[in-house]
Amino acid sequence: MDCIIKGFGSTFDAGVSGIPPFYVDTDLIGESIREILLTQKGERIMRPDFGTNILELIFENDGEFLQSELKSEILGAIQKYEPRAKVMPDDIVIESEDGEVVVTINYEYLGEKGQTEETFTLPRK
Repeated sequence: MDCIIKGFGSTFDAGVSGIPPFYVDTDLIGESIREILLTQKGERIMRPDFGTNILELIFENDGEFLQSELKSEILGAIQKYEPRAKVMPDDIVIESEDGEVVVTINYEYLGEKGQTEETFTLPRK
């Protein structure tokens, strides 16, 4: 039996009909991961631990320490707040290019076989 997850994405951009888009399965989980990672800790009322500190970390000097800290922050947040996605440390690739940090996450949606990829670009501005 297939597990189907349905819901609205975190961006409530109304379509032509005026109704927000409806997401299913991996699209919804991808939106959830994006919301978790781009929310700074302390930003949510009554949930001070929700989110990550990656938007602060990207301003540190490039190197192995930054890579390790970003991976740790991302992995911990996904494991804590998105139990439908399975991510291993090697599934997170972080690259710095032209004043931006590009984060690519390969995750396995626990309701399906195979992996899904999400890429986030974090500008250093």
